[in-house]
Amino acid sequence: MGMPEPRLALAQATVHLAMAPKSNTVIVGFDEVMADVRAGTVGAVPCMITRALDSAWAAVT
Repeated sequence: MGMPEPRLALAQATVHLAMAPKSNTVIVGFDEVMADVRAGTVGAVPCMITRALDSAWAAVT
């Protein structure tokens, strides 16, 4: 599949994204998380995540 085939689909996707409603929710949430990290108000990593990381690391070593 060369460039002529997806050209229209790429153009349509570009227009769709350009015209879609915008939101700053992600950047606001990220800023809130970073403020919590800087303030030291983050909790411990949940066991479910640390166990998954431990088993993944054990598989690599």
